[in-house]
Amino acid sequence: DIFTRGSAGVVFELLQSRSMWGAMILQAAGIYTYYLLLFWIPSYLQTTGNLSLMKTGLYTALPWAIAAPVSICLGLLSDRLLDRNKLMLGQRRYAVIGCTLLAACVLFVPLTTNTAVILTLFAISLSGISATISLNIVLVTDLFRRPRDIGKALSLAILSGNVFGLVAPIITGYLVANFGGYGWAFAIGGIMLLIGAVAVGTMTNAPILPEPEPAR
Repeated sequence: DIFTRGSAGVVFELLQSRSMWGAMILQAAGIYTYYLLLFWIPSYLQTTGNLSLMKTGLYTALPWAIAAPVSICLGLLSDRLLDRNKLMLGQRRYAVIGCTLLAACVLFVPLTTNTAVILTLFAISLSGISATISLNIVLVTDLFRRPRDIGKALSLAILSGNVFGLVAPIITGYLVANFGGYGWAFAIGGIMLLIGAVAVGTMTNAPILPEPEPAR
């Protein structure tokens, strides 16, 4: 009982944190667009490029193969450029914003029918999204001042992402079925990422929870 009340109290306190909401909004946007691309890139490539099943599989793998090492390098770069004091002040958010803006290039996918350009945009977007999701979680730990409660904060961020990730393929299916194309699907993903970038840039400028009071 005591543990439950204590946990509920911490969660309620977290939900009052402006910085926590900024991280949750971005995580929701990032995971939504990640799942959008995860489930719908093959269908999009096959529909727009009239590709065979073999080529669809190959072309789908290319952006992911590029995104994996690039996202790792972006994470390493953010660690290299920021010292401990800057991290404690939440300045990792600038790296998060930059990666999110890279991811938002998914907005331009419907504007071209060139397969090479489409794959390039997908690779850039996936690199940005992969880095964004990871760096955003690390940003939460940067801004946190109560080590014993960090799991609750990370769980909230991950929960917000998973809820939006769950509905992403469903919403995309309805959009494609009702509008006869993928334009709106990619537009919503890109706009959500831009909203997430604004949220992180304007809301994550303070510790998520204050430091615990020293024991008397």
